[in-house]
Amino acid sequence: MMLAAADDDATPSPLMPLDTAEDSDEPASLAESEDEADGALRAAAYAKSWGSKTADASFAPLEEPVTPLWQSATGDAVTNYNPYLVNGSDTRSLAITPYDGGCDRTKTRIIEKKTFYTTVAEGHAFWDAKASVDYDSKLSSTVEVAAKVGKNWTITGSATLGSSMSVSTGYTNKGPYFAKQWKVPIKYYKYKETWKCGGGNTFIRYVVKPGKYSVPAGGATGKYGADVRSRDGNRFWDSPKKHRAYVAAGSYFQLSKNRSMKWSGAVSAFGVGLGGSTQYDKEHKQRITAGDRKNFKHYIWGKNDSVSGKPGVFYSY
Repeated sequence: MMLAAADDDATPSPLMPLDTAEDSDEPASLAESEDEADGALRAAAYAKSWGSKTADASFAPLEEPVTPLWQSATGDAVTNYNPYLVNGSDTRSLAITPYDGGCDRTKTRIIEKKTFYTTVAEGHAFWDAKASVDYDSKLSSTVEVAAKVGKNWTITGSATLGSSMSVSTGYTNKGPYFAKQWKVPIKYYKYKETWKCGGGNTFIRYVVKPGKYSVPAGGATGKYGADVRSRDGNRFWDSPKKHRAYVAAGSYFQLSKNRSMKWSGAVSAFGVGLGGSTQYDKEHKQRITAGDRKNFKHYIWGKNDSVSGKPGVFYSY
């Protein structure tokens, strides 16, 4: 499509100021002023440009309320809204009272402390074998922590004991047909705690926790615990085959890595039964030494796993 050429003789139309009609008294130019005073007023009016008039048009009319400092995507219109009005009451007149919905411990004191012997190891030796356990240099055990509010005690967690003992305890080369647990003296503490909850409510909580190795005056540095020979011998035939192994005549085998089994009744402290276990290492071991007889193999088997895995404890046949 062809466009017609512009007509060079066309006469341009005059531009009118914004909002100015032909019958308006607003001047079309400054030249229309008749005297100096009237000319100054007209000049000031004319100086109010199209741009400033457009900017004024973008503001809200004065009769509309100022936008509040809150907004809601789903609520009512903001006109006459009072955010402090709750259920017909103006909350600005109410006193502010801090309230904590949780509970805080406000007081703790030791009400009793005593040493109790705690199971930390176990050894086994059946036919033509000897058992040994070593528990040396430091505590290497985890013992449960109990608490009660009211009448009943519950287990709330555990405490890992690693303080120095500066002593060595245990037993060596016991057997054949020997299997006993080993206990060491550990001091336990009974605490009384006062707790305060939101609203001013309070309650009392008692806690029993283990402490450090502590030999009572005139007491034993360690002592034998439960006799566990019933777990050895013919129970071998009921064990998983993958847990079984044997110790060559005249040699020994020991656990010195990973964690022992958990003894559910490792200690009774202040009448509360607590479980415990021991972390094996080079200073905390269970060992068996096989005799020289070769007419029958010296079998062993792990409680929880193969003896090369994480058995917890091993038994003897």
